[in-house]
Amino acid sequence: MLRACRERLRRGDRYALTELLDDNPAFIEVEWVREALLRLLEGGLPLRRRGRIRGKHFRSPHIIRALVECLVTRGDVPSSEEAFCYLEDKGFASKHTIRRLFYQGRQDSRFRPVQFEYPERSFRLTAEEAEPWLRRVRILGEGERLVYRGQDPTLGEVELIFEAT
Repeated sequence: MLRACRERLRRGDRYALTELLDDNPAFIEVEWVREALLRLLEGGLPLRRRGRIRGKHFRSPHIIRALVECLVTRGDVPSSEEAFCYLEDKGFASKHTIRRLFYQGRQDSRFRPVQFEYPERSFRLTAEEAEPWLRRVRILGEGERLVYRGQDPTLGEVELIFEAT
């Protein structure tokens, strides 16, 4: 779905992103989806086909939370309060509704990451076997940042940023 959406966007179909997020709002967690949505919002063109209520499906706490955090992280706005105003100006909803959805998205357990553990894939190492791996571990102090850049077969070039707060 992501690949098809990206291709449609490349060909100029701005509705592709809206349809992707209507199918599954969790796709907002993909960085290029957030970036593309913010870029389309800045353009000011409608993201829905004629006859649909503008912004109706973008009122998902998941989508609002991801967009606010992206705007602040990119430095487009200095704080989440400014991001609420920015999204209000773009026609998402009132600032108060956006604020409510943002905090709901941060607190709701449905929008938290999930980690799966597979006990059948676990194994034990001796101290000697683990030593080379443990030497590579880096513990970040408060305010430190570690950036990893690499290639992913599906996503292409990726960048992982670890920050200690």
